[in-house]
Amino acid sequence: MLSPTPPTPETPDRFVRFSIRFVGAASRLLPSADRRAWRAEWNAEILAAHDRLARGRGVGTLDRLRLVVHAVGSLRDAWYLTTHGFGLRNLFQDLGRAGRSLRSRPGFTATAVVTLMLGIGANTALLGIVRGVLLRPFPYDEPDRLVQLIGHRIGEPGRSTNVSYPNLADIESEVSAFSGVAGISAWQPAFTEGAPEVLPGATVSWDYFDVLGVRPAAGRFFVPDEEGEGRTPTVVISHGLWTRRFGADPDLPGSSVLLNNEAYVVAGVTPADFEGPNLVTYNGRQPEVWRTPYFDAVDWFRSGRSWRGVARLADGVDVDGAQPEVRAAMARLADAYPEENADRTMTLAPLRDSVVGDTRTALYVLMGAVGLVLLVACVNVANLLTGRMLERREELLVRSSMGASRGRLVTHLFAESLAIALVGGVLGVALAYGTVGAIVGLAGQWLPRADAIEVDAAVLAFSAALAGGTAILFGLLPALRIAGSTPLSPVGGSRGGEIAGRAERLRRGLVLAQVATTLVLVVGAGLLLQSFANLHGVDLGVQRRGVLTLEMHGAAWWDLEPEAAEDRYREVLERIEALPGVMVAGAMDVVPLSDNYSCDGVTPLDRPPPGPGEGRCAEVRSVTPGALDALDARLVTGRGIEWRDGADAAGGMVISAAMAEMFWPGESAIGKSALIHSDTFAVLGVVADIRHFGPETPPGPMAFLPASQEPWNGIARGLSVVVRGDAVVESMGDEIRAVINSIEPRIAISSISPMGDLLAGTVGGPRLRATLLAIFAALALVLALVGIAGVMAQAVSRRRREIGVRIALGAAPGGAISLVLRDGVRLTSVGLAVGLLAAAALTRLLESFVFGVSPLEPRVLAAGCLLVFTLGVLCSWLPARRAARIDPVEALRAD
Repeated sequence: MLSPTPPTPETPDRFVRFSIRFVGAASRLLPSADRRAWRAEWNAEILAAHDRLARGRGVGTLDRLRLVVHAVGSLRDAWYLTTHGFGLRNLFQDLGRAGRSLRSRPGFTATAVVTLMLGIGANTALLGIVRGVLLRPFPYDEPDRLVQLIGHRIGEPGRSTNVSYPNLADIESEVSAFSGVAGISAWQPAFTEGAPEVLPGATVSWDYFDVLGVRPAAGRFFVPDEEGEGRTPTVVISHGLWTRRFGADPDLPGSSVLLNNEAYVVAGVTPADFEGPNLVTYNGRQPEVWRTPYFDAVDWFRSGRSWRGVARLADGVDVDGAQPEVRAAMARLADAYPEENADRTMTLAPLRDSVVGDTRTALYVLMGAVGLVLLVACVNVANLLTGRMLERREELLVRSSMGASRGRLVTHLFAESLAIALVGGVLGVALAYGTVGAIVGLAGQWLPRADAIEVDAAVLAFSAALAGGTAILFGLLPALRIAGSTPLSPVGGSRGGEIAGRAERLRRGLVLAQVATTLVLVVGAGLLLQSFANLHGVDLGVQRRGVLTLEMHGAAWWDLEPEAAEDRYREVLERIEALPGVMVAGAMDVVPLSDNYSCDGVTPLDRPPPGPGEGRCAEVRSVTPGALDALDARLVTGRGIEWRDGADAAGGMVISAAMAEMFWPGESAIGKSALIHSDTFAVLGVVADIRHFGPETPPGPMAFLPASQEPWNGIARGLSVVVRGDAVVESMGDEIRAVINSIEPRIAISSISPMGDLLAGTVGGPRLRATLLAIFAALALVLALVGIAGVMAQAVSRRRREIGVRIALGAAPGGAISLVLRDGVRLTSVGLAVGLLAAAALTRLLESFVFGVSPLEPRVLAAGCLLVFTLGVLCSWLPARRAARIDPVEALRAD
C-alpha cells in the first residue's frame, strides 16, 4: 500500500516541482476522498523516474521535459476515472444540451461566436498568405537546390540584382559547383494576328526549364540548337495562355504563331501549376511566353546587365561551398574584362530567400500581430464563459447533489465552449475565404507568389486545431476552476463568495492582459499609419492626379523609317490632345513608378575618362515632346524636349537635378555634353528630381533623350503614352484606345493605369501593413472594451447590496458612480502601464518598416494611451451609471 501522504523530495528541481503541482491540479477532478492516494501514486512514480535517471547518467533537460510530459498524462487518467469511461455519446449529448442552452442566451452566444470568428478568421487568412508566400514549396524538382546569382558592385550587395549574359555563360562553364546555370530577361511581345494582345514574356537560355526542374504539359521545352544566331524562332507558352487563346489545342505544339510580326514555332506548354521564380514580372503578372536569345553569348554586350541568373547546385554542394568558387570566377572575369567587370562580383542566395526578400519579416510581424488579436479574442471568450459559469453555480449545485460527478459537470460546461469554438471556427474559415483575395489585392505588387496563395487543406487543419485549442484552453480551464472547487456552494454562501471572488480576480487579470495587448497593437498601427501618411507626403516630382498612362506595343512601328515613325507618334499625340479634358500628351519608354531598372553608363566629355570600374550610370529615358509636361515635371533651368530635336538635329537631352549634381557639381550643366549609348548628347535643360521607384527610394540621376535621337529605345519602338488633364482623364482609357486604333488598328495597347495606381503599386507593402495592423488594433480595442465593460458590470452585480446600502444611508448617486468608475480607471491604468512597457520593447520590430517616424515616437505612444484610456473609462462609466440607479429596497430584497 502506498502512503496516503504524497511524498515530497528534499531538493527537487523546478521541473519536478512543476510536475507535482500539475498532478495536484489534475487531482481536483477526483472526489475528495480519492485524491490523496491517487496523488501519492502519481508523485511516487514521478520521483522514482527522476531518481533512476539521477543514479544513471544524470538528468538532462530533455529527460526533465519527458517527466513533465508524463505528468501531463495524469490529467487524462483523472478524467477517465472521474467520468468512468466518458465517450463520444456523452459528448454529443452535452453538445446538444449546450446548443439549447446557447440558443436561450442569444446575446451571450452571438458575442462569443463573433469574437472567435474574427480572431480565427483573421489568423486563418493571414496563415493562408504566409503558407503561400513563405512555406509552400516551388513546383520544381528539389527546389532547395536552386539559387539566384545576384550581380552587384563589390561591397554594395543591395544595389542591384542584374547580371550580363556573357558573364552567366562563363560562370556556367567555369564553376563546377553548379549542375546548370540559366538566365532570364524581360520580353514583352504581342500577338499580331487575330485580336491584338500584349503578353508578359521573357527571353531565357535554352536550359532554363531544365535548370528549374520542370517537365512540359504538352510538347517539349527548348533544345541547344534553338539558342543563338541563326536559330529557328521558337517559344514555350504557359498553360493559361494555351487554354485561354487556343482552347488547349493538343495539336498546337509544332505549329506557328505570329508574335511581333514574326512566325514563332510553339515548342511546348508549361504545366498548369508552373510558377515562375518571380525574377521577371510585369506589374505582378508572370510571363506567359518564353523565347531563347537570338544572339550568341560571346557576341553580346558584357556591360549590358539586364539579365537575372538562376543556378542549380551540384549534388553535395551548398550555398557556402559554391560562393568562393563563384567569386574566384568573377575575379578572373574582372582580369579578362576590366572595363566591364573590374568592380563587379556575384553573390548567391537561395531562390526562396531571393524571391521572398523582406516580405518574410513583414509577414511574420503581421502574423504575430494577428496572433495577439486571437489572444485578446480568446481572453474575451474566457471572460464571457467564466461569467456564464458563475451564473450557473446554483444549477451545478443541484446537479452535484443529484449525484453528478465533477468530471461530468466539467464536460457539461466544456461542451458550451466547444460548441462556441466549432461555430466560431466554421464562420472564421468562411471569413478567411472571403478576405484572402482582398488582402492580396491590397498588397499590390509587394506580395510575391500571389498565385500560390489559397486557403488549402493545411490551412483548414490549422483552423480546426486553433478552434479546438481555443475551446480547451479558454473553455476547459474556467470549467475546471469552477466545477472543480470543493465543496460546490451557492454563490451567496461563504465558500461560494470565495469562488466568485477568485473568478472575478481571474477576469480582472485577463482584462489587464487585453488592455496591455491592445495598446501594443494600437501603437504599432499608429506608427505604420503615420509612416504611410509620410510616404504619401513625399514629393515625387510628378503629378499624381489627372494623369493616365497607356503602353503601346512597338510592332506597328518596326517597319517604318524614323521620319514616318515620328510622324505617326505626332499624329497620335495631337489626336489625343484634341479630346475633351486633355491638356497635354507625350510618350516615353518607361514611365515613373513602374518597376523597371535601366541604369546606363554616362561619360561626361569635359572630364577625364573613368578608369575600369569607375564609370557611373543614370536612368536613361527616351521621351517625345510633351512627355515631361504630361508628368508635370518642373523645369529648373533651360528648355525641354521639342519636335525640332529630331533625328537630324544635334544630340540634346534634359537631365535631372541629381544628375547635374553628380557629373557637374557646383556648375551650370546647360551646354555640357556626355556620351550615352555611344552617342553625344548636350544638356538642353534640367528638371527637378523624379522618384522613379517610389517615395521610399531616394531620387537618382536621370537623363531624358529625344525619342527621335535615341538609337535603342526610341521612336522605332512602342512607347508609353502619358496624358494629363482634368480628373476625368483617369477614366478615358477606352476613348484614347479608340483614337489610337483609328490611326493604326494593329497597335496593341496594354497597362492602362492612372498615375495614382502606379503609386499605389510602389507602396503596396506599407499600405498592406498599415491597413491590416489598423484593423487588428481596432478589433483588439473593441474586444478589450467589451471585456472592461463586462468586468465592471459583474463588479456592479456583486456589489449590488453594498451600493444599495450606501444609497439607503444617504450616499449620493454620484458616489456610486465614482466608486465603480475609480475601479475601472485603476484597471485600465494598470493595463496601460504594462502595455506601454511591452510597446516600447516590441515596436522596435517595426524599425525597418517605418518611414519618417521613430519606433518610439512620443506622439504616437501618447495618442495610443489616450485613446485606450478614454474608451476604457467610457466603458467603465456605463456600468457605473447603472450602479447609480440601483433601488436600495430592490437590492436588499434580492439579497
